[in-house]
Amino acid sequence: MLSSNFRLEPRPVRIGGYQTRLLERSGPADLTLLFIHGWADSADTYRPLMAALADVPARLVAVDLPQFGAAEDLAPGPQLPQFVAFVRAALAHFGARGRLLPIAQSLGGRALLMALNQPLSLDIPGCVVIGPAPLDLPAWQKMLVRNGSLAPSASRLGDELSWEQQQAEFLKSFKRTCLAQPELVADSVYADYLSHYTPARIARHMSSLISIGNELQQPLQLSALQLPVEMIWGELDRMAPLKGADRYVEALAQVNLTVFKGCGHHAHLERVAETAGIVRRLIP
Repeated sequence: MLSSNFRLEPRPVRIGGYQTRLLERSGPADLTLLFIHGWADSADTYRPLMAALADVPARLVAVDLPQFGAAEDLAPGPQLPQFVAFVRAALAHFGARGRLLPIAQSLGGRALLMALNQPLSLDIPGCVVIGPAPLDLPAWQKMLVRNGSLAPSASRLGDELSWEQQQAEFLKSFKRTCLAQPELVADSVYADYLSHYTPARIARHMSSLISIGNELQQPLQLSALQLPVEMIWGELDRMAPLKGADRYVEALAQVNLTVFKGCGHHAHLERVAETAGIVRRLIP
């Protein structure tokens, strides 16, 4: 049973040259569970999963990736290398005091795997990745990448809308593309999702998505990654279609794939208890 005393404390921190924010539950010094979110999300997306793991004797930490949440924006130029560099810096930062178990979703999952494919002198018993960013984009995103002029017609975000209407359309897009059963997710999750978005960030949302979509289609090598990987995928994932899981399974030396039926891209929100159970498999 979850303790009513469970609290996540936000605090600022500088990692990899970026000012960002942590959500932290302090714990023993010998184990840290590090949660890394996906594109367009924030550390807040892990609040339900971290609460489900509240009984684990470990430090629980979620961090905002650059450009999202309360973090500084990325520098100009390609995004993916910057995300990978930030994740490597975060691994070094949080792994300096003991064992580290990283849990990452979507773009965060892709960046984590790429970061772990490079030598790291850290005590990492394995990792959990949830619907890592696809090597082959879904058809709707390919359409936007090939013809960016279609982006405004893909949603109402290009219309002349009030700020309240922009937020409503933005949230509708999130539910449609990332969740198969949005009714399973608490309203507080949606409030957290919107809380970090300014009109400027919403305005550049589509152009940023097109840019990262181009980068995600580059070849991926994971042959140097020898850690055990627990991979979770939603059967109805619209952002990273399930067929893409086969390419990750082929590329990874040690991987166990779990597919949640009737689940979308955010398994950590739609299947909280089941995802927590998989994380526990790797806890030393």
